[in-house]
Amino acid sequence: MRIQNIRFQNLNSLTGIWEIDLTRPDFVSAGIFAITGPTGAGKTTILDAICLALYGRTPRLKTLSDSENEIMSRQTGECMAEVVFQIASGRRYRCHWSQRRARKSPEGRLQAARHEIADADSGQIICAQKRDMARVVTEITGLDFDRFTRSMMLAQGGFSAFLDASADSRAPILESITGTEKYSRISMLVHERHRQEKLLLEDMRKELAGKPLLPADEEQALRQQLSRLEEQGRQSRSQAQQLQQALQWLQGLDTARSQLAQVEAEEEKLSLREQAFRPQALRLEQAQRAARLEGSYSALLQLRHQQSLLTEQRQNHATELPRLQAKLQEARHKQEEYARQLEQAKAEQTRQTPLLHQVRTLDIQLESSEKEVRRVLLEVRQQEQALASLKARRDSRRQALDDLLRQQAAVENWLGSHAADAGLVEQLSGIEAGIQRVHDLEQKQQQRNMALQQISQQLENGKARLAERLRRQEIAAAELAQLESRRQQLLEEKEKLLEGRSLLQWQEECNAIQKKILLLQTIEKALNDVFLYHSELQHWRQQLQQWQEKHQQSKKLLEQQQALRDALEISLASLERERMLALRIASLEQHRASLEEGHACPLCGSLEHPYLLQGLPASDNWQQVEDVRRRFTVTDQQCAALRERLTGLEQSLLVGMENARSLQDKLQETQNDLAQLTEKAGLPSLLRESPENAVTFVREQQGRMDEFLRELYQRISTADKLEKACQMLESNLPRLQEQKAMLDQTVERLKHELDMASAEQQRVRQEAGQLQQEEEQGKQTLDTMLAAYGLGTTDTELLSILSVLKARRAEWERRTAEMTRLTASRQELELSAGQHDQEVKSQQAHLESQQREAREREGQWKRLHEQRLALFAEKDVQEVEADLAQAVSRDEQRLADQTAAVSRMSDVVTMTESAIREKDALLASIAEQSVHAGQAFAQGLEQEAFADERSFLQACLPAEERESLERLSQELHAARMELAGRGRAAREHLATETAKALTTMNREVLGK
Repeated sequence: MRIQNIRFQNLNSLTGIWEIDLTRPDFVSAGIFAITGPTGAGKTTILDAICLALYGRTPRLKTLSDSENEIMSRQTGECMAEVVFQIASGRRYRCHWSQRRARKSPEGRLQAARHEIADADSGQIICAQKRDMARVVTEITGLDFDRFTRSMMLAQGGFSAFLDASADSRAPILESITGTEKYSRISMLVHERHRQEKLLLEDMRKELAGKPLLPADEEQALRQQLSRLEEQGRQSRSQAQQLQQALQWLQGLDTARSQLAQVEAEEEKLSLREQAFRPQALRLEQAQRAARLEGSYSALLQLRHQQSLLTEQRQNHATELPRLQAKLQEARHKQEEYARQLEQAKAEQTRQTPLLHQVRTLDIQLESSEKEVRRVLLEVRQQEQALASLKARRDSRRQALDDLLRQQAAVENWLGSHAADAGLVEQLSGIEAGIQRVHDLEQKQQQRNMALQQISQQLENGKARLAERLRRQEIAAAELAQLESRRQQLLEEKEKLLEGRSLLQWQEECNAIQKKILLLQTIEKALNDVFLYHSELQHWRQQLQQWQEKHQQSKKLLEQQQALRDALEISLASLERERMLALRIASLEQHRASLEEGHACPLCGSLEHPYLLQGLPASDNWQQVEDVRRRFTVTDQQCAALRERLTGLEQSLLVGMENARSLQDKLQETQNDLAQLTEKAGLPSLLRESPENAVTFVREQQGRMDEFLRELYQRISTADKLEKACQMLESNLPRLQEQKAMLDQTVERLKHELDMASAEQQRVRQEAGQLQQEEEQGKQTLDTMLAAYGLGTTDTELLSILSVLKARRAEWERRTAEMTRLTASRQELELSAGQHDQEVKSQQAHLESQQREAREREGQWKRLHEQRLALFAEKDVQEVEADLAQAVSRDEQRLADQTAAVSRMSDVVTMTESAIREKDALLASIAEQSVHAGQAFAQGLEQEAFADERSFLQACLPAEERESLERLSQELHAARMELAGRGRAAREHLATETAKALTTMNREVLGK
């Protein structure tokens, strides 16, 4: 993190607001700067402000609470500290801490401190809870309070504590500063992984050591036994596969037969269903013919229904018309009566209008007079209340004046008894300056004493650290000599082990042995490949011989079956022609029945009719046709199966020959590679040896090479360990040398610090003596000034004396100001009392004038009221007018409603007469349409072979029943077509399966 701005207020001796902007060009260009000044100038206060803003505490004051705050400047009521800093990511933060006293008064009670952190650029508050601030600041900066005070900002005397800390204590601080803690974690993980892998390697070595290897002859015997068993397994699997195919063929044959039987059973059931459906089919045919007439019959029924409905409506209108005409005449009589009543109401309203106008004028005058009476009476009551209030205020002012005179006498008596305190108004500032100077001298004296104690303690600590550094210096020199001796010993052991050769030369020899072992392994693999290819090549040659024999047998059998198929095909064609001719003759039964002897045939014109008398020939060749067709189908399927088998054998032969050629090429290539490898390895030719001897010879060579390689690994590993140990010692050597040099520098620095501390101790003692003399002189001068007020500095604390004097001066000033205020208040009250007397007299005269006016207004209102009673009594003009207007309006509304009713009744009568005429015209038109529709329906009945309308209605069926019969007919037809297709497919499938003839055994024998 990088601190950019420091701002604080009223901390220790630095009162007021202070700000240090570290982003100014002066600080940025310098790169490094120092905070200097005499003791007590406030250098440490700047560092305290940084700690306060970040962590809410300082190295010198561990806690700041609501009851204790030693860092706030004296005689101040608030303090604060604020720091703006930037982290490595470039983001800027602002930390703010503050605390104040009640009302910001130096004597007020301490309030709870505020501590928060925010984004310096946006101003958004990140955390404002004191209990969470330490955690949030640590997460952002990566430093808690202890690490911050030990690394970025060391307190006075804290740098030596950082140097004296152990390596374990300094490591976390340095890692958090430099960001190298991840490398420590990586190192620990690598160490743990190495330990686990080493344990796993040891376990694997122990496991391998407990497993003895088989001898070469036993291993070869087991391999040969495994090959024989694998060959027997292949043969067994082949036989089992053939038996399984035969068993599956028998199962398929049984399934085909059962399927054919099932189809035949279903055909019989379908025939029974068709026979049962014949009566319903007849009904369906009649219903379909009737359905073709439903349109014309529906139109005829609709016309008949309309004619009946119109006739009924016309009769209803003719019955209703006389009643409607009587109601119309009655409504006209009521209309005339309502018109006469309206004329009478309007005449009464005209007669009453002049009287109502005169009474309304009197009511307006009475209302105006009553308002004036009420106004005058209200003003009289208000005037009486104002007069009473004015008298009360006058009496209150006189009582306040008496109280003020008594207070003024009491203040004059106090000022006379404390006349000596008047001098404090001018002399208190001088006394306060003297007290403050003496108090500052006491504080400085205490600081010098504390500084002397700190310096003495530093001298003692410095001497102890110097002794410790001298002891470490001797230990470091001894460790350096021991390290050099051990390094020389390891170098001698390494030279003895390598026998004058370099480690690289030994590694090259080891690599050469490894390459030779890999070459021997490659030779062993090539030997195994040669023997394997040779065995597979013999197997393929035998398989090819078997396939060629099967191909010759299948080819002869196909020729025999093909000749049989051709003969059956010729016989079947001849029988089919005879069958078609017989079917054609049978289909001419109707024409044959119309033939007459001696007359020409209408189809062919022949005069001879051989089948007229002797009948049709017997159709006993149909079964023969089916038998020949079945045999032809079986033979044809057998031929197809034989052709497929021949094709499969030919493909197998091609694949087998290709595999044999490929194995021969691989065998030749592998033998050539083996010859080159044995020549490269310096071995004799291995192809002339038996497979077992050749493999054994190669493995013996590998064993000798492995033993020699293990010895080389052991020598190289030991030499490598010695070399690494030397390198580790050599890497530690500069560190020890550097550590010894640092110890030498530390010893010299500590000696210098002891000399500087002694000189500082002498200087502070001289300053302390001088401050003591100045303090005694200040107290003598202060005693002279305080004698006039009966006080002194011998037995009383200085700050309490100042507080007493300030209180006495404040009380004198308060009493003087109170005397001035009382004098002014008395003059004001005397003037106000005179004014109130004049106002009371004026208000009394005005009240009497208003009372006389009220009596006159009341007399005028009574005269107008008596005149109105004589003219109209207590009746309300508006109510009378409303009654007259309501009567006129009611009669007008009744007349209008009756007029509308007469109009509606007249319209109804007119509409009824018009409806009767329309119905007569429609009935004439519909009668004519019904005649035409009846004629068209009669023609349709004749065309569809229905005797009359009754037979048509008997043939009709509901739409649901007709649709149900049609669906049932369609289902029977579809079922017949489906069964025909399934029967044909089942017969063809049975013929195909029978032609395969995979075995002559039954299923029971095959299952066993």
